[in-house]
Amino acid sequence: MRARRKGLSPVIASVLLMVLAVAGAMMVYRFFLTTTGTITSNFAYQIVDEKVTSLSSGNAAFYMAIKNVGNIEFEIVSVEVSKDGGNWTSITSSAIGEKVTPGETITIDGVISGLTLSPGDDCIVKVTVKLNNGDTRVIQEVVRVE
Repeated sequence: MRARRKGLSPVIASVLLMVLAVAGAMMVYRFFLTTTGTITSNFAYQIVDEKVTSLSSGNAAFYMAIKNVGNIEFEIVSVEVSKDGGNWTSITSSAIGEKVTPGETITIDGVISGLTLSPGDDCIVKVTVKLNNGDTRVIQEVVRVE
């Protein structure tokens, strides 16, 4: 008589090994998919157009077009302008609170009051944006007053 060996049959052992290998591969794939998705989310923008025009009232008209060339959505939080980078004046604009999806261009316009700007002056425009992941970034540009 033959003695019976204890253990798994070779067929069952092979099936269990394949199931474990597939499950492990799926876990590794999911990990790398999540990691690379986080790493490749980037904030990038392009200033399409900008203009500050001195008005006869002493105020100035402001216009800026920003294109989202990154792959993460952002929201306009605030727009400010300064002559020297020390004292910032807020600009009221309907674009504040607007979300800009990747590939979209937003136009920010408004009137700068409380800051005397003359043609030929340089002013610093600061646009603060909030990314959809919660981070805050600043777009800053020097614009010559016309």
